[in-house]
Amino acid sequence: WSVQGSAVLSVTFMLLAMDAGLGRRGLWRQVAWVALSALSFSRGVVTGPVVALSYLLGPKPGGGYGARSRTQVVAALLLPSVAVAALITLLATGNHQHLKGHWGNAAIFGIWYLCANPSHTLFSVESFGWHTVVLLGLLKMALVVWSLARSTGRLRVLFLMLVAFELGNAALLGIGR
Repeated sequence: WSVQGSAVLSVTFMLLAMDAGLGRRGLWRQVAWVALSALSFSRGVVTGPVVALSYLLGPKPGGGYGARSRTQVVAALLLPSVAVAALITLLATGNHQHLKGHWGNAAIFGIWYLCANPSHTLFSVESFGWHTVVLLGLLKMALVVWSLARSTGRLRVLFLMLVAFELGNAALLGIGR
Protein backbone atom coordinates (compact mmCIF):
# COMPACT_ATOMS: atom_id res chain seq x y z
CA TRP A 1 0.00 0.00 0.00
CA SER A 2 2.84 2.42 0.65
CA VAL A 3 3.77 2.47 -3.05
CA GLN A 4 0.25 3.46 -4.07
CA GLY A 5 0.09 5.93 -1.18
CA SER A 6 3.31 7.58 -2.32
CA ALA A 7 2.02 7.95 -5.87
CA VAL A 8 -1.27 9.44 -4.69
CA LEU A 9 0.58 11.82 -2.37
CA SER A 10 2.91 12.91 -5.18
CA VAL A 11 0.03 13.55 -7.59
CA THR A 12 -1.83 15.45 -4.86
CA PHE A 13 1.19 17.72 -4.37
CA MET A 14 1.39 18.20 -8.16
CA LEU A 15 -2.28 19.20 -8.31
CA LEU A 16 -1.74 21.65 -5.43
CA ALA A 17 1.23 23.14 -7.31
CA MET A 18 -0.91 23.45 -10.45
CA ASP A 19 -3.70 25.09 -8.47
CA ALA A 20 -1.31 27.53 -6.84
CA GLY A 21 0.19 28.38 -10.23
CA LEU A 22 -3.05 28.77 -12.14
CA GLY A 23 -4.27 31.07 -9.41
CA ARG A 24 -0.84 32.75 -9.30
CA ARG A 25 -0.89 32.52 -5.52
CA GLY A 26 2.79 32.62 -4.75
CA LEU A 27 5.83 31.14 -6.39
CA TRP A 28 7.37 29.76 -3.20
CA ARG A 29 4.22 27.87 -2.35
CA GLN A 30 4.37 26.34 -5.81
CA VAL A 31 8.06 25.45 -5.43
CA ALA A 32 7.28 23.81 -2.07
CA TRP A 33 4.51 21.67 -3.61
CA VAL A 34 6.85 20.71 -6.48
CA ALA A 35 9.57 19.71 -4.00
CA LEU A 36 7.14 17.67 -1.90
CA SER A 37 5.90 15.88 -5.03
CA ALA A 38 9.44 14.99 -6.10
CA LEU A 39 10.42 13.88 -2.59
CA SER A 40 7.35 11.70 -2.02
CA PHE A 41 7.63 9.48 -5.11
CA SER A 42 10.30 8.97 -7.76
CA ARG A 43 8.01 9.88 -10.64
CA GLY A 44 7.24 13.11 -8.80
CA VAL A 45 10.31 14.52 -10.54
CA VAL A 46 7.99 15.15 -13.50
CA THR A 47 6.05 17.75 -11.49
CA GLY A 48 8.66 20.53 -11.79
CA PRO A 49 8.82 20.50 -15.60
CA VAL A 50 5.03 20.13 -15.85
CA VAL A 51 4.34 23.12 -13.61
CA ALA A 52 7.10 25.17 -15.26
CA LEU A 53 5.38 24.53 -18.57
CA SER A 54 2.43 26.63 -17.44
CA TYR A 55 4.70 29.68 -17.31
CA LEU A 56 5.75 29.10 -20.89
CA LEU A 57 2.39 28.20 -22.45
CA GLY A 58 -0.16 30.14 -20.45
CA PRO A 59 -2.62 32.65 -21.91
CA LYS A 60 -0.14 35.33 -20.85
CA PRO A 61 3.15 33.46 -21.34
CA GLY A 62 5.04 33.57 -18.11
CA GLY A 63 1.99 34.55 -16.09
CA GLY A 64 2.69 38.24 -16.57
CA TYR A 65 6.38 37.93 -15.72
CA GLY A 66 9.03 39.56 -17.92
CA ALA A 67 11.45 37.32 -19.84
CA ARG A 68 14.16 37.47 -17.15
CA SER A 69 11.73 36.91 -14.29
CA ARG A 70 10.04 34.09 -16.23
CA THR A 71 13.41 32.37 -16.60
CA GLN A 72 13.98 32.67 -12.86
CA VAL A 73 10.50 31.31 -12.10
CA VAL A 74 11.00 28.34 -14.43
CA ALA A 75 14.44 27.67 -12.90
CA ALA A 76 12.99 27.78 -9.37
CA LEU A 77 10.28 25.30 -10.35
CA LEU A 78 12.75 22.96 -12.06
CA LEU A 79 15.34 22.99 -9.27
CA PRO A 80 13.63 20.53 -6.85
CA SER A 81 12.91 18.04 -9.64
CA VAL A 82 16.42 18.26 -11.07
CA ALA A 83 17.96 17.84 -7.61
CA VAL A 84 15.86 14.78 -6.76
CA ALA A 85 16.40 13.27 -10.23
CA ALA A 86 20.16 13.72 -9.82
CA LEU A 87 20.06 12.01 -6.41
CA ILE A 88 18.03 9.13 -7.81
CA THR A 89 20.39 8.76 -10.77
CA LEU A 90 23.49 8.79 -8.59
CA LEU A 91 22.35 6.86 -5.52
CA ALA A 92 19.54 4.49 -6.44
CA THR A 93 20.05 1.12 -8.01
CA GLY A 94 17.67 0.09 -10.74
CA ASN A 95 17.14 -0.20 -14.45
CA HIS A 96 18.18 3.41 -15.08
CA GLN A 97 21.74 2.29 -14.26
CA HIS A 98 21.68 -0.37 -17.00
CA LEU A 99 19.98 1.30 -19.97
CA LYS A 100 22.88 0.98 -22.41
CA GLY A 101 21.56 -1.03 -25.32
CA HIS A 102 18.02 -1.08 -23.91
CA TRP A 103 16.70 2.37 -24.86
CA GLY A 104 14.51 0.81 -27.56
CA ASN A 105 12.89 -1.54 -25.06
CA ALA A 106 12.31 1.36 -22.66
CA ALA A 107 10.72 3.42 -25.44
CA ILE A 108 8.46 0.56 -26.52
CA PHE A 109 7.26 -0.02 -22.96
CA GLY A 110 6.64 3.69 -22.44
CA ILE A 111 4.70 4.02 -25.70
CA TRP A 112 2.73 0.85 -24.92
CA TYR A 113 1.80 2.27 -21.51
CA LEU A 114 0.93 5.65 -22.97
CA CYS A 115 -1.37 4.17 -25.62
CA ALA A 116 -3.08 1.53 -23.48
CA ASN A 117 -3.82 3.56 -20.35
CA PRO A 118 -6.44 4.21 -19.15
CA SER A 119 -8.59 2.91 -22.04
CA HIS A 120 -7.57 -0.74 -21.78
CA THR A 121 -8.97 -1.10 -18.26
CA LEU A 122 -11.76 1.44 -18.70
CA PHE A 123 -13.26 -0.43 -21.66
CA SER A 124 -12.40 -3.91 -20.28
CA VAL A 125 -10.57 -4.82 -23.49
CA GLU A 126 -9.72 -8.53 -23.60
CA SER A 127 -6.91 -8.33 -26.16
CA PHE A 128 -3.52 -6.83 -25.38
CA GLY A 129 -1.85 -7.25 -28.77
CA TRP A 130 -0.20 -4.46 -30.72
CA HIS A 131 -3.33 -3.91 -32.84
CA THR A 132 -5.31 -3.14 -29.70
CA VAL A 133 -2.64 -0.83 -28.34
CA VAL A 134 -2.42 1.09 -31.64
CA LEU A 135 -6.20 1.47 -31.75
CA LEU A 136 -6.33 2.68 -28.14
CA GLY A 137 -3.41 5.03 -28.82
CA LEU A 138 -5.19 6.54 -31.81
CA LEU A 139 -8.34 6.96 -29.72
CA LYS A 140 -6.33 8.69 -26.99
CA MET A 141 -4.56 10.93 -29.50
CA ALA A 142 -7.89 11.90 -31.09
CA LEU A 143 -9.29 12.82 -27.66
CA VAL A 144 -6.21 14.93 -26.88
CA VAL A 145 -6.41 16.77 -30.21
CA TRP A 146 -10.17 17.29 -29.81
CA SER A 147 -9.71 18.58 -26.25
CA LEU A 148 -6.94 20.98 -27.27
CA ALA A 149 -9.05 22.28 -30.15
CA ARG A 150 -12.05 22.85 -27.85
CA SER A 151 -10.26 24.33 -24.84
CA THR A 152 -9.01 27.87 -24.33
CA GLY A 153 -7.19 29.92 -21.75
CA ARG A 154 -6.46 28.40 -18.37
CA LEU A 155 -8.31 25.20 -19.20
CA ARG A 156 -6.01 24.58 -22.16
CA VAL A 157 -2.96 25.25 -19.97
CA LEU A 158 -4.23 22.78 -17.40
CA PHE A 159 -4.89 20.17 -20.07
CA LEU A 160 -1.41 20.68 -21.58
CA MET A 161 0.12 20.24 -18.13
CA LEU A 162 -1.77 16.96 -17.66
CA VAL A 163 -0.69 15.73 -21.10
CA ALA A 164 2.93 16.62 -20.28
CA PHE A 165 2.58 14.74 -16.98
CA GLU A 166 1.30 11.67 -18.81
CA LEU A 167 4.18 11.81 -21.32
CA GLY A 168 6.76 12.18 -18.54
CA ASN A 169 5.18 9.39 -16.56
CA ALA A 170 5.27 7.07 -19.60
CA ALA A 171 8.94 7.91 -20.21
CA LEU A 172 9.89 7.18 -16.59
CA LEU A 173 7.91 3.95 -16.58
CA GLY A 174 9.74 2.86 -19.72
CA ILE A 175 13.09 3.59 -18.10
CA GLY A 176 12.03 1.80 -14.91
CA ARG A 177 11.03 -1.40 -16.71
